[in-house]
Amino acid sequence: MHFQESKSNAPFFIKAYEPGQLFINNLTLDAPVIIFQDQLKTDILPKQIEDLALEHINIILELRPELILIGTGPHQKFLDHALLQPLADKQIGIEMMNTLSAARTFNLLREEGRRVLGVFFL
Repeated sequence: MHFQESKSNAPFFIKAYEPGQLFINNLTLDAPVIIFQDQLKTDILPKQIEDLALEHINIILELRPELILIGTGPHQKFLDHALLQPLADKQIGIEMMNTLSAARTFNLLREEGRRVLGVFFL
């Protein structure tokens, strides 16, 4: 699904999502990705959300986002409470939804100037 073009100055804009691929600016990604501010990281996350571990959450925490959106792939999934607790301890909001919804929400929040961090599993 393609999204409407952004009018913001955000360095990364998600143009489209299809299961297995995320289109950001002029890039086509086929691996999970983290997007935060002017950073795009493709070398941190495991291939599948089921393999997400506390070490990945700790790396995300180091970036100090105000809100985290997790796109869980084609279908919504939920993380284990043990992985969410460090985020709650730091009072960081977290939302989990399918990747299509997360991508749209991410773009909207970025346009509002929010310090949102996107974690997208494909």
